[in-house]
Parts: sequence; structure tokens; C-alpha cells
Amino acid sequence: METFQSLGSLLDCAADVQNRINKSAEAMGSLFALWKSLSIRKETKLRLYNALVKPILLYNCGTWGLNKTWLEKLDATHRRHLRRLLGVFHPEHISNAKLYKLCQEEPVSKYIKTARWRLLGHILRLPKDAPAQRALDVYATTTAPGRRGKHQTGLLTMLKADLEAFKNKPSCREIKLMGFDRPDQLNKMQSLAMNKDGC
Repeated sequence: METFQSLGSLLDCAADVQNRINKSAEAMGSLFALWKSLSIRKETKLRLYNALVKPILLYNCGTWGLNKTWLEKLDATHRRHLRRLLGVFHPEHISNAKLYKLCQEEPVSKYIKTARWRLLGHILRLPKDAPAQRALDVYATTTAPGRRGKHQTGLLTMLKADLEAFKNKPSCREIKLMGFDRPDQLNKMQSLAMNKDGC
């Protein structure tokens, strides 16, 4: 199977995520002396991590349509980085909740959900003849039966799953109006979606 890359991202989501995990691990390793230093404050290390490593891990994450397994891998990678930054190694132990609180961080899966909605808002504000807008129109109006077998997880299916969490789920037309005419309303929906448990 051939691998295609565009603007620094592999077109296969799973391959792209694994590539991001590997590249962020390389970045963490290249800064080992910094994480090990006792003369640098934790707050400074966290700022450097958020500037030099985290963007590598989450590059272009708004386009990812990932299942729960891959989201958990990303969260686990993020926690591993934070533990390394703090100098917590086996057999030492710190709970995930305490780790996030100590570093004032949260699971990257929540950030990915926010990025997904930001991308949707950007697409909805594009001209009507833009390829992304036209693709969204086709998806919203298609009535073809689903294929047999296990369905693949994609960006649009993840957005649809996010919407299912709302009590009064808006229609595609209402979402487009929110995105194009009232971006503040779309931002409000994005905030509500982000605060839901799970992804």
C-alpha cells in the first residue's frame, strides 16, 4: 500500500497519528537534558513542552477521524511525555488525574474534539462553491444505504457522534447558518460538545 503525504500529514489517519507519536517521541528525546535539569522550573518545562513537543503530536489533528483506541493511544503518549517531563519513572507512580492537575493539562482527546469543531466552523464560513463546502453538502443530502460490515471512523462520522450528545440536535442547515452568519453560536456549540464526557 502506497503512502501519500500532503502538507506534512499522511492521508491515512492511523498512519498519520502513528507518525505524529513517533515524531513527538523524537522531540522529547532530543530535549532529554532539558527535562532532566534540576535548575529549570516545572512551569518553564511545561511552557517549552507546549511550544516544542505538543504541536508536533497534534499537528493537523482537526482533520483526524479516530476511534477510541487511537484517542487512548494519543492520551497515553501525552501522559508519558508529562511523566518524563516531571521525572516520574517506574517504580514511582502518579495517578492520571493527579498528573493532569499537577501539570494543569487535560487529555489531548479533548483538544482534538475542539480542533474538529474549529475546522467545521472554518469550512462552514467558506464560499458555497468551495470543495469542502460541496463535499459537506453531498454528505448532508445523501440517502444511499450504508455499506455492510464494520464502518470506518472518519471526520464526518465523529462530528455526527458529537452532535448525538445534544438533547435538541440541530439540523445540518441550522449548523451551517450558525457557522456562516453567527460564528459566536457555533463557538457555543463547540464549547458544549467539548465539555461532554467521552469523544
